[in-house]
Amino acid sequence: MAEKTYYQGTGRRKTAVARVRLYRGNGEIVVNGKSVSAYFGHRALFVSELARPFEATGQVGSFNVMAKVFGGGVSGQCSAVRHGIARALLDLDLAMRPALKSAGLLTRDPRMKERKKVGLKRARKRPQYTKRYSRFGLCIHQTPCRGMMPDKGSVISKEHPSSCPSATKRMKKITLMRCINVRIGFQFISMVSFTVL
Repeated sequence: MAEKTYYQGTGRRKTAVARVRLYRGNGEIVVNGKSVSAYFGHRALFVSELARPFEATGQVGSFNVMAKVFGGGVSGQCSAVRHGIARALLDLDLAMRPALKSAGLLTRDPRMKERKKVGLKRARKRPQYTKRYSRFGLCIHQTPCRGMMPDKGSVISKEHPSSCPSATKRMKKITLMRCINVRIGFQFISMVSFTVL
């Protein structure tokens, strides 16, 4: 039986998929028609990651790599190409399996990005907790004027002290202000009702 002209393997990582072919050569690696430094940038980490399968099996400089990869980012694509190289070496010789397996190069990394949850900003990140809402810039008579929202049923009287920096014509017209907490998902939103003379 004639020897194969190339050996192939498919590698995956995150959402990236790489189709890899190994040809007899001097160790050149081409990814999507570009060299490793041109495609992944001048990062020594990516070059060393792609060389790990050859180092584990003692095949450094024996094969040229032609890879086509799509999906994901540069880190996921690099790991997908490395996974494809390891599987292609397994297609070359099954005796290399123990060396590749012990180095962890044949295992498909199952870690994926966790989905976003309802009411959260990301998978785990929650919105910042706000005890009081001060966007209205109101203060209450006979309480420290800090621009904070009053408790439920608090009243702003017409005799609001003029010395208070927040005392304006608009505030003097407000007679009653109630704060109601409404739960939407994981968040509490304060709704304010006004009664104006």
